[in-house]
Amino acid sequence: MRRMGERGRSPWREEATDDNANVAIGPYFGSWDMTGIDQFTVPGDGLGMEVIDMTQANWVDAYALVAIMCHVAAETAFGSQVEIYPPDHQAVANYVARMHLPQELAPYDVVGLDRFPRVKESDQGTALLPLTVCRRNEYESVSEFLANRLRRHVDPEALNAVYEGVNELGANVVEHSQSDGAFLAAQTYRRGQSNEEIVFAVGDVGVGIRSSLEARYSIQSDAQALQLAVTEGVSGVDDPARGIGLASVVESARMLRGSSVVRSGSAALLLFQHGTTPIVVGDQLGTTVGAKIRSRPGA
Repeated sequence: MRRMGERGRSPWREEATDDNANVAIGPYFGSWDMTGIDQFTVPGDGLGMEVIDMTQANWVDAYALVAIMCHVAAETAFGSQVEIYPPDHQAVANYVARMHLPQELAPYDVVGLDRFPRVKESDQGTALLPLTVCRRNEYESVSEFLANRLRRHVDPEALNAVYEGVNELGANVVEHSQSDGAFLAAQTYRRGQSNEEIVFAVGDVGVGIRSSLEARYSIQSDAQALQLAVTEGVSGVDDPARGIGLASVVESARMLRGSSVVRSGSAALLLFQHGTTPIVVGDQLGTTVGAKIRSRPGA
């Protein structure tokens, strides 16, 4: 059995009881968020059952939800079956259900969706955008939706960062990923407090950053491709006006006292205000990008 979250001989590793099942994510205790989940995501082999064990999660953010969707979409594309266990923590399980994870997983025939609690559709809490499948021509309308929900609650700089960020990442999916669309989610945290934050994420299961850049650059690894991709002016398209999308999202997050993460292939970058941390992750189709920004960066 391989659970999502298991990498090598992790100290919390659970041994298999079924040779035909693999643990793909979990059951690690703590926050399933943009600074950690990618390190615990292991690709499957197309055989047996992939298990996503969220039972020990005490926090799940919008990026983690998009990451789970991308993992499931990638694994089922290769013939794996997926089983999921919701968080034991009732409030976290309610949040995950409220953000539409079970219903967006339904088309992938995931086992265990009936284990999630049922929540009232009107009970959206502070969710800006529950998990959404966004097609190629829908990114601008999603950006407008988010901007309208944020307009009276955040500083103009934060509002513009979210609006432009979703637009730029959506444009990247359309132009470079060769996929039909992407998964999106956004959420405010600590609503109304001086340290209120916004997390938004966009993920696809397309060709990935390395493949999109290799036509113009000599690239030796997925890690090198990510470093190039977050550099202004770098693009897979021979157009001087391009190559600002991903770099601008990263820089906006830094300017607004936030952070970002980019995952593609077998590499991920955690980009903070004063530094960048590369990490090796399990190889996976596509690209997932998330950003966390302060709603009132001057506060």
